[in-house]
Amino acid sequence: MHLAPIVLLGTAYLILGKKRKRSKKPKMAAATPKQLPPPPAEFSVYSFPDMPDLIRATTDDLFGIQLEENRSVGEMWDLVASPVDNSIELESQRFESDEMPGAYGAHTFIMKAVKPGRGALVFHYQDPSMAGKAPPQQILEIQTEIL
Repeated sequence: MHLAPIVLLGTAYLILGKKRKRSKKPKMAAATPKQLPPPPAEFSVYSFPDMPDLIRATTDDLFGIQLEENRSVGEMWDLVASPVDNSIELESQRFESDEMPGAYGAHTFIMKAVKPGRGALVFHYQDPSMAGKAPPQQILEIQTEIL
């Protein structure tokens, strides 16, 4: 009887080790980006060319300001000022486009009327890296009155 094959098998067993059963880890669901809940179906959205000079709302109302922008060239709208009496707060915002390179999309700012007051919403359109370094390409000011 030859011992060489047995020694070789034993050596291979020691080198490679015996096959261990691994404990199965529970599979985690793929992380999904946090989605904001959709706004209620009943709220007004104002956009060009029908943007009013004055937006009137009552406390707890939501309304949207929809502005066209071209993010592919780095230009976007930014809310830079809201009424100083804090009568309006930015509830959320979203950007929608058809994702074609160079295409414009719609940036919607969803605002909430918090308390009675008067003031203005001011938006700037520019490359964010140029904010404070160069004047914005466009400025939009909308007067507001919350009842």
